[in-house]
Amino acid sequence: MMPTWSRNPWSIPLELWDMIISHVDCENSLLDCALVCRTWRPAARQHRFNVVRITPQTNEREPRESPLLLSDPSSTILPYVRRIDLVEGVVPKSVVQFIPAIQSPSDAAQYGGIAWLDDILPTIRVHDLTALQWLDLLELCWEELSADSRANLKYLCRRLTTLRHFTCSQDNPARRCALAVELLDASPSLRTFTFHYHEATPTGVATLADDAQPLDLTPYYGMRRTAHPLTKLILSGHLGPIVTCLNIVHPNLRLEELSLAAISPDDEGTAISLLQSCAETLTFLSLLYSKKSYEPMLCSGAGISRMIALQTFTIMADLQFVPAILRHIPSRSLKHLTMNAAPQTLSKTDLGDLTRVLTMGSLAASRPRVTIICWPEKVAQESEDPVALQNMRDILVASLKDLHKDGRLEMLRVLYKDGCLSGTTEEF
Repeated sequence: MMPTWSRNPWSIPLELWDMIISHVDCENSLLDCALVCRTWRPAARQHRFNVVRITPQTNEREPRESPLLLSDPSSTILPYVRRIDLVEGVVPKSVVQFIPAIQSPSDAAQYGGIAWLDDILPTIRVHDLTALQWLDLLELCWEELSADSRANLKYLCRRLTTLRHFTCSQDNPARRCALAVELLDASPSLRTFTFHYHEATPTGVATLADDAQPLDLTPYYGMRRTAHPLTKLILSGHLGPIVTCLNIVHPNLRLEELSLAAISPDDEGTAISLLQSCAETLTFLSLLYSKKSYEPMLCSGAGISRMIALQTFTIMADLQFVPAILRHIPSRSLKHLTMNAAPQTLSKTDLGDLTRVLTMGSLAASRPRVTIICWPEKVAQESEDPVALQNMRDILVASLKDLHKDGRLEMLRVLYKDGCLSGTTEEF
């Protein structure tokens, strides 16, 4: 008599089927797997609908997920959804009438589509999204949402561990602050919060930006101050207003990871206050200055002198100021240190001082791996000057020869793609 397992191939443990189906990376193939049998259906649906991306129809030929997946009463995929991407149309409904070129929704495709999330959010079956952990929002405007849309969006945030918002629209700071605070307060389980603003305006919409308005802090002082469990915060672009509001509403964030990009002289003071509030718990810190020609407040030790647990530090500022900043780091656990260099800043940098800072004091005890990213003379140029970059590399390696000998020095350069600097690097 044959063993039972050999006569019944479906007796293979479900965990093995799940591992096999997890390697199917084609959406159509996953749909086919779901139709094979009832045993395969849950695993196939879990991987097919793990991420649902809802976008405006900006191109009639471009396939997209239907909002009905999340709102239709007959939809059965909601328990499998772990991440949702909601992409708002760029053009607010309130200004469509002022754009002569837009006579129908299809005309708005060239501008990024008409805002539509206010129509979709109230219909989403938020109570059935029991596995949702991640939410990405693109171009969402809090002021354009109705009360029902806001309520459903807040309910979506209830179980989230990761929430990210990206925008390039020229909203006034008050609107962005309101959105950031409302989303954070609605997410009691949140661990990672990203709020990214990139200053770029779609063609034809530049004249629609609101006039600059001063930020009214009165509503935020009246809000209940809470201890939020957030551990990772990533902010980029026009930091001042948002950081100010977060410092008021959540003054004691116990952050472990913090990334601040596009720090300007006007924003640095509020950024320092945020650093000071979580200095003792930070293990990862990344600071990117938008203007690298001025001396940062960090040179005096403000905000970093109490970072005793720091393990990874990325500082993108003028290289001549980096030694003064590093001198104030007390952590003896620092393992990774990243900085940038360019030919025009190298001549103003005391490389002897940089060498002493990296080989003495707390950094001598922690022995971090040092990565230096080499940039061209002018970021806007269409190609790099290989001779200038090579000379800079040789000078840095010669000055930091002890680190290089120990295998703790890594030299990278930024790559060009299609005549522009890309976000990728290679070993140099």
